Amino acid sequence: MKTGIIIPCFNEANSLNVEAFISFIQKNDDYHLCFVNNGSKDNTLEVLHHIKNQRTIKVSIIDMKKNKGKAAAVRVGARYFFNRHDVDYIGSIEADLSIDFSDIERLVQTIHENKDLSLIYGSKELGNGKIGRNYFNGFLSKIVAFFLLGFIMTDLPYSTKVYRTTSIPKLYNNEFNSVWSVEIELMKRIKKYFGSEKIMRLDMVTI
Repeated sequence: MKTGIIIPCFNEANSLNVEAFISFIQKNDDYHLCFVNNGSKDNTLEVLHHIKNQRTIKVSIIDMKKNKGKAAAVRVGARYFFNRHDVDYIGSIEADLSIDFSDIERLVQTIHENKDLSLIYGSKELGNGKIGRNYFNGFLSKIVAFFLLGFIMTDLPYSTKVYRTTSIPKLYNNEFNSVWSVEIELMKRIKKYFGSEKIMRLDMVTI
């Protein structure tokens, strides 16, 4: 099985853990990294090319000239992997590795072992018991989702998802209507095409 990981980047030149990305891709032949430079104004693109030069065959870079939001960057990366025809699963992580490789590896292993699942997502609470603005934004999103979609979103502040590649056309063919409601729109598409029985949530250890 091969997994594609999308890493959306916007002005990440000083926050990218270059050594961590290089180390991971050198040790893991079943993964391919796709960095999406989302209209960065700093030298993010230069840093990404440095990473790619260390392991060219397992790293791709997509350069979006204008920033169109994280969702647009993930969508571009997902469609790229779908068209490669050599990737079984697709996931995404933050450029700052707030959810790291061990987290996504656990999700990939779980969906691989559960053939009936189309999607799995994992959540991680803020470390040290901290509650920040992301927590309250997430809580508000859950309330909105409940009234609009009829179910409770259980995502915590830091979360990531892994999909089977075959689900990408259903979830990402169409652009999202707005930036702030992307998660709700995505969950609506998931509910429409798959239903809850093909989705699994996996709690991750709090860091």
